Amino acid sequence: MRVSAPAAGSELPIIVFSHGFGWSLDGYGPLVDYWAAHGCVVIQPTHVDSRTLNLPPDDPVRHGYGVSESRI
Repeated sequence: MRVSAPAAGSELPIIVFSHGFGWSLDGYGPLVDYWAAHGCVVIQPTHVDSRTLNLPPDDPVRHGYGVSESRI
């Protein structure tokens, strides 16, 4: 996870920006920097399918995201 914010300020708006399937939060640096420079706190979660984690395609964490599933 990455949090970007202005150096000063209070009661700032918060943006939770999810980079989407199979990409990386690094790919949106200029956009996030723009929002932070204009007074927003930006929270970017790292998803288990993120390229930055370098998990192999067959890693069980990638399938089901490490959560037990109930089948009906």
